[in-house]
Amino acid sequence: MASIVGNTKLFSNIEEINSDKATWNFKAKIIRLWHVSDFNRPNSPFSVEMVLMDDKGGRIHATIKKTLIYKFKDELKEGMVYCFENMDVSTNGGAYRTTHHRYKLNFQFSSLVQRLSNFNIGGSPFNLVDIADVVSGSYAFIPNNYFKTRINANQERIYMCLPSIYQQLFKPFGFQQAWMVNRR
Repeated sequence: MASIVGNTKLFSNIEEINSDKATWNFKAKIIRLWHVSDFNRPNSPFSVEMVLMDDKGGRIHATIKKTLIYKFKDELKEGMVYCFENMDVSTNGGAYRTTHHRYKLNFQFSSLVQRLSNFNIGGSPFNLVDIADVVSGSYAFIPNNYFKTRINANQERIYMCLPSIYQQLFKPFGFQQAWMVNRR
């Protein structure tokens, strides 16, 4: 159920979230939401993953584990703004990181989620980086082996996204093709 919240000073920014405090009260838009299947049972859900963005552009990853999916699955929709409370904070580590935030959030049984009908968080869901950083491999989120390179007739270097990464990164947002040009 959507609610109207009047006092916005009650909310923290996503960039302020850390492990020093047990509970955080913040509002954020779900800019990406996806379901992860159990490796051994493909038709069985393992978790629900999402990327949250606040009105300052801060982003953080959040996870709903298998045992809590039933509690939140009907409440959360991509593109909507919510108030989140009582989220567990943990370190955002590992090889697969969807945000630069030092921490990530895990839903708990006591977590509260409420849709906010009077908030609109704009801004792009994309975090664009310089093509030179992607190609050189210095951008940690997309290793340079995800792209194929070719030179076209106009001596332009074209970086084409491999199909597997295209499916994950670009297709959910409606892009028909993913390619970039670097003029020599």
